[in-house]
Amino acid sequence: MTIPYDSVEGRARYIDQAILYVDARESWKVGDFGQTIAEYRAITYQGVPLSDAIGVVALAVDKTADGYTLYATSTSGTREFYSARLDHAGSVLEVRALDDRELIQAEIALGTDLNGNGGIGGGTVLYTDSQELDISVNELGQLCIDNGLGTLVPLFFGGAAVTVDTLGDALDITDVLATSNGYQLWVADYQGNVVQVGFSTGGHSSTVTALTPEQVRAAEAARNVDLNNRTDTPLTEGWTAMLQTEAVRGLVEQLTADGQRLGHADLVNIVATAIASVPPGQQVGAALVGDLRAIAARGQALFGQDAESTDYLSFVFDQMVSTSRANSFYTGGQTRASALGSLNAESSAEQLQKLGGKWLLGLDLPNPTTEGDTANPEARAATGVYKVFDAPLFGSAGPQFTDVNQGSAGTCYLMASAAAVAHSKPGAIEAVFVSNGANALGQQTYGVRLYDGRGQTHWVTVNNQLVVASAEDDVPLYSKLANTLTPQDTKLWLPLLEKAYAQMNEQGFLGREAMSNGKNAMWAIEGGFSEAGSYILGTGSWTYSDDAEDVGYQVNHNPLTTVQLLPEGLSDVQVLARYLNGGNTLFVGSSANTHDADQRILFTEGHAYIIMDADPADAHNTTVTVYNPWGSTTPDNPNYVAPFAADMADLVGVEGLSFWLYDF
Repeated sequence: MTIPYDSVEGRARYIDQAILYVDARESWKVGDFGQTIAEYRAITYQGVPLSDAIGVVALAVDKTADGYTLYATSTSGTREFYSARLDHAGSVLEVRALDDRELIQAEIALGTDLNGNGGIGGGTVLYTDSQELDISVNELGQLCIDNGLGTLVPLFFGGAAVTVDTLGDALDITDVLATSNGYQLWVADYQGNVVQVGFSTGGHSSTVTALTPEQVRAAEAARNVDLNNRTDTPLTEGWTAMLQTEAVRGLVEQLTADGQRLGHADLVNIVATAIASVPPGQQVGAALVGDLRAIAARGQALFGQDAESTDYLSFVFDQMVSTSRANSFYTGGQTRASALGSLNAESSAEQLQKLGGKWLLGLDLPNPTTEGDTANPEARAATGVYKVFDAPLFGSAGPQFTDVNQGSAGTCYLMASAAAVAHSKPGAIEAVFVSNGANALGQQTYGVRLYDGRGQTHWVTVNNQLVVASAEDDVPLYSKLANTLTPQDTKLWLPLLEKAYAQMNEQGFLGREAMSNGKNAMWAIEGGFSEAGSYILGTGSWTYSDDAEDVGYQVNHNPLTTVQLLPEGLSDVQVLARYLNGGNTLFVGSSANTHDADQRILFTEGHAYIIMDADPADAHNTTVTVYNPWGSTTPDNPNYVAPFAADMADLVGVEGLSFWLYDF
């Protein structure tokens, strides 16, 4: 079987007036907004095309009167940044290193975070806000303790600088305090394990102590901090007495009288009350922040009516009031994000309102711009505006693979993954969503859940606003609402999942490469592979290879999406037929072009498909049905065939097809 790159198609790495594009083999191209991909120019140096393979990653590109300016960074770990002057043809004319001042100016001009510190431009960015000391990220991405004396103390662990990349999405600093000989930090991993790390006054690590669950609970009670990030602080009698903001305390006591649990509308009400309690022109203050975090810490015991809603509300409320990398920016449906930042004592009421809108109301809408479905040679970058759509989430028939009707976004990998799950395990699609009903603005909101590569749940809130080309349009620009076989049946689940994927990208666990990871933008989720199905299911996705060197490869850094050795004594066809005859659905990535006798498209390069058993009654059947996320063939789209019939014995011999299996 063919072992793929991490994406079935090329994708943009930066979009503004100029576009930085990387193809499926990581080669760089530059173009102007509105051009087709065929019109982009390869970025070359002395005639040699450049790619990520040279040890430098291209980050962004800016349009100039004489051509373009390319911005890039070294992959050597030294965090060196460069600019390259390009002519109109994409040829590199000059390369030079950027100093800190020039890097800051470039970030401001581009409106994007080049150095990965969570901010745009100069200055430090808050990383962790604790009761006593804060931790910030400097321009180099290094974590520093703010000692309260106007000095930032850089942190070193084992002699190496502690950076945002060091912690990644697996570790989180949950508290920090000053000691007589330095500092003490508590660090939690994704499973809730906590270690206590001592640092000298100079910021160098000295001691590391793993805490038992009992010690964690005792420390949480003593410091009134959620040290393990599990929102599992017990709900003790009279706990509301610790809440210092009278209006918030009174409302919580009213809403939880007689053992009542807090629902989505209750949390929205609590946030509104908290905002109203802040005097005009004043900061939120430590007392109110502490109150909101005390409520969040008890989420598992206090929120929701069932396991799913409890998990959802606990996650989003905690992200709203605590420090989260996803809080760095607020996009709000615009083409450029603005700085936001996590809640802290110095926050304004407006910042708290935006955080509430982001996590509870789905108002932080993704950047609506896309590069386009690059499997279509006419694809070009597009943008639009948001519009409210009213339709059932699933309808009476529930999720179906024929609901998958890809729009102009290059998200075929996500569409195919969702179609595969909808066909083989529709209940898993239904379990992704929690319905909140209508908010105060009359918009429907939903909690949407994905799993990371370790099987941990992540949530966002989405509303029913979707991108259209213009306000007069009634059809979404990207994933459509209409079932491809019964267009009168409209459903929201797939467009909402696509939008949620973009919002979830800010949390950093989706394994997106370079500039696209961490961006709340539709363009940032274009291009991918079968890992999207693992994020939906929380279980594995794999392909088989008879080459031992391929074994263990992880698609887009997802440990759930790997290459396994073909079972001894079995052929590709036997393995795949057995899988399909068990009621399962295959994900197929295509880097080939194939046609029928009338030259209509069957498989197209840079696209994803699903394959289903064509005869479920025959346990040894090898005939299959192939479905294209573009939807079923219609008179309006006569140039491709979908679905079409095939035989696995023929398909496994087609060069460029890669078959991936899910653990349903």
